[in-house]
Amino acid sequence: MANCIYTSMKNFNRYIIDADNLRCNVTLIKRLLKDGVKLCAVVKADAYGVGVENVCKLIDSLVDFYAVSNVSEAKEIRDLGYSTNILVLGAVPISEVEYCAKNNISISVDDNDYLMSIMSIVQNDVVNVHLKVNTGLNRYGYKNKKQFLKAINLIQKSKVVHLEGCFTHFATKGNDVEFINEQKAIMDEYCKMLPEGVIRHCANSYATLLSSTYQMDMVRVGANLYGDIRNEKLPLKNVVSIKGEVVSISNIKKGESIGYDRSYIASSKMRIAVVPLGYADGITRLTSNKYYCLINGQKARIVGNVCMDCVILDITDIDNVYIGTEVTVVGTDKDKELRLCDWAKAIGTSPYEVLVNFRRKRCKVIIKNSSESIK
Repeated sequence: MANCIYTSMKNFNRYIIDADNLRCNVTLIKRLLKDGVKLCAVVKADAYGVGVENVCKLIDSLVDFYAVSNVSEAKEIRDLGYSTNILVLGAVPISEVEYCAKNNISISVDDNDYLMSIMSIVQNDVVNVHLKVNTGLNRYGYKNKKQFLKAINLIQKSKVVHLEGCFTHFATKGNDVEFINEQKAIMDEYCKMLPEGVIRHCANSYATLLSSTYQMDMVRVGANLYGDIRNEKLPLKNVVSIKGEVVSISNIKKGESIGYDRSYIASSKMRIAVVPLGYADGITRLTSNKYYCLINGQKARIVGNVCMDCVILDITDIDNVYIGTEVTVVGTDKDKELRLCDWAKAIGTSPYEVLVNFRRKRCKVIIKNSSESIK
């Protein structure tokens, strides 16, 4: 068999990260903060799918903390060479506590048995902990003030544990501000028991923009970094665009079916285009026959079931579509825009889930500045 060497490989799909817009969003958020309030960038789940290596490279000098879900995510940041404070929001196995102590990785604590296990494990270092308070999300956190106060007393007597912070997480966004206020009031009661110097934090992306009341000593911002949320206070800019291109065009007769399971039957003659982005890339099958992409500034409807590796679009009424024509899945196309929240609304989910589900690694990743061409 002859040897084949591929000197150039083309990826039809592009995952575009606008560096200027990301840094601009961080700067805008920081301007909202009161003097002395720290900014914690939430970069869990590979920075919401954008890539923790990409995001840290662009904003490391602008933030005070990173927040992640687990120790593996924290290790990735440390392995990339960043020394910025890291807080693990989720559970940390006892076996990983010493690594955290040695590498300035703060861990979350909401159980006194676990706290005492930490004290028995750590030997020559000091581990920073943030006590979690359950104010209504009912996921993690202390709900008993006696146990919370006992935790503080245990830490104050310990030589290997330092009480760095205390936090809670809001259960709602704009649909229930009253409950946010109830949670904040509970948090305030717990904070009265804390010694001086502890970093108190409760504000997520929504609460950070809602009111300075929730800022406390630090805010934790994730989704707003990427700018898909429209807010009167901040002109946040979209950071992620996802583009593909047409790789096949066909003419369809009336009565012919399109795609797996024949879920779409042509009611008249059609012209269709295939784009190599499917549910393995983040275009969920829930959008089959229900949503659209943009071509030449016009809506191109999804027809047939979304395939694993491609989607089929109706281009019957769209002029000047050829092999290689650009297709916008997320981003702007002439005077039209498709946002993450538009996709989320179409399938009844969160923009965060939409963003995380898009597979950056199946595309050509481009980091650009706003003024640069992305062609």
